[in-house]
Amino acid sequence: MTELEQYLAIRGFDQRDAQNHLYDHLISADHRGVVAQAGTGTGKSAAILAAAAHQARKGEQSVIVTPTLTLMNQYRDGDTPYAIKAFEDLEFAEIRGMAHYRCEQSIAIQAAVDIEHTGGCLGIDAGCSQKGWEGHDDGCMDGCDLEHEKRWACGYREARYLAARANVVVTNADMLIVNDRTLAAIDKNFLDLDGTLYVDEAHTLEQKLRDYASRSLWHGSVKRFNFAGEAGPALARWLESQDRNLALKDTRGFPDGALRRIAYAEMPAQRPGDGLTKQRETQEACSRIVAYMEDPHDNAVLHVNQGSLKMDWINVAKSSGELLTQRAFGLVSATIPRTMAATLGVAEAPFVDVGHPFDYKRQAWLGFSSYGGDYRSAQSDTNFEQRVNELRNMIDRAKGGALVLFSSFRDLERVVEELSPELTRAGLKVLIQERDMEAKDRQALADAFKADGNAVLFGSESFATGFDVPGNALRLVVLWKLPYPAVDPVSNAIRANSYPRYEDMMKVRAVQAIGRLIRTDSDRGIVWVADNRGRKLIDPTDPLTSHIPEFARL
Repeated sequence: MTELEQYLAIRGFDQRDAQNHLYDHLISADHRGVVAQAGTGTGKSAAILAAAAHQARKGEQSVIVTPTLTLMNQYRDGDTPYAIKAFEDLEFAEIRGMAHYRCEQSIAIQAAVDIEHTGGCLGIDAGCSQKGWEGHDDGCMDGCDLEHEKRWACGYREARYLAARANVVVTNADMLIVNDRTLAAIDKNFLDLDGTLYVDEAHTLEQKLRDYASRSLWHGSVKRFNFAGEAGPALARWLESQDRNLALKDTRGFPDGALRRIAYAEMPAQRPGDGLTKQRETQEACSRIVAYMEDPHDNAVLHVNQGSLKMDWINVAKSSGELLTQRAFGLVSATIPRTMAATLGVAEAPFVDVGHPFDYKRQAWLGFSSYGGDYRSAQSDTNFEQRVNELRNMIDRAKGGALVLFSSFRDLERVVEELSPELTRAGLKVLIQERDMEAKDRQALADAFKADGNAVLFGSESFATGFDVPGNALRLVVLWKLPYPAVDPVSNAIRANSYPRYEDMMKVRAVQAIGRLIRTDSDRGIVWVADNRGRKLIDPTDPLTSHIPEFARL
């Protein structure tokens, strides 16, 4: 009996061919890796945990990486308890960022100096015992002066101690990245494994890497640079012009390609009172920006954003490849774009699409608007009225139970203003996501939608992932337009660098949104794309969208 069969038996689940295929590929992964697309409902977490158990029986440790703490919690609370029952010899551990752990020394400092304490380590600038220790760049583990036998007084130190000795470690992408030496990392001992790395929801890893590599410098720091090079004066004048408009959200890219050749003669002088952490962050940001300026391969884009000089990395292939290929690895997601392997620096990794468990021809219907949702077309009042009328008819056809997704709050608010009164008069509960709504309030909207059974929820792309409504409460998913990335310097640079990659960014978002509809074998419903460009999603040659042609047509 395989480890997957043991795990499914404990949970009382039936075996699925797609899940078996995923497990087989994961246990055979080597340093070339494997990139596996497993459709919604395949049971990826079960296959990943079973593969980790297989590696443990060979005496190897595995690390399971998730993009969010929410998915970590799902592994911890929903999956690993069953795995522990199925495999008694396994030792599981999880590791999160330092701020998630109780720090006895910080609590003592809080009591002494009456500062607010939120539960995690307060850090060196708050007076922790590491203050003044010049080598402090690797968290509490090596910098803390607690004696070895008192390590349990530090939750973070305890978690790392247990993770180093566990068969299976569950962590998040941020911890994987900051603990890797190839990315200016902090601790070679943690996650330095000969075993296997499994990345769940792997399509999010590139963005995580780009977020980590990107840096910002506020104008107060930038103005202290001594710029050199032929374009230096031009940059100084341009920054000065931006400085007068700090209240504006200026996302214009640099106007002159020659600005790439800028370098500065010396680091910004440190001001009295600057904390060590702030000084190091500033120096690191400067170093990274200089590295960009000297890089001839268009790996990053510089721009001004809300009063800061910002560098966003657009090509992380080299660092990502070094991170992943240190060990055997498997990248798993329901949405694997064709460009992802190359973007993550593992172009030679075998790709496999294990399929999905649903009968879309029987369970789902798909339709498209006759009108365009692109910016130029959508400016027409006639276009708006026609698309709103189509949406009105679709909601009436489904009798509510609708999730209507928008790429911009401007579109959302305009459609809500048009439709909300009549939907309310028809007896349907209308739920509206507001700008800057906090996570707890979005969760309240989600809960209200599920509880009502016939509600209409107007939301942003935040509801396109992680919104799980199995059953009859969700019968209609609407994409108001294809979710192309916003127009900004970073997206424009990615588009100029590789249009297929830019197109894939849209397709991943669209497929994630469409995937909200069918979550179980008994679900039924309609996907309506209120944008005639949506027909490009019907491409049986593209593994990312190959299941969409299976939908019945309206």
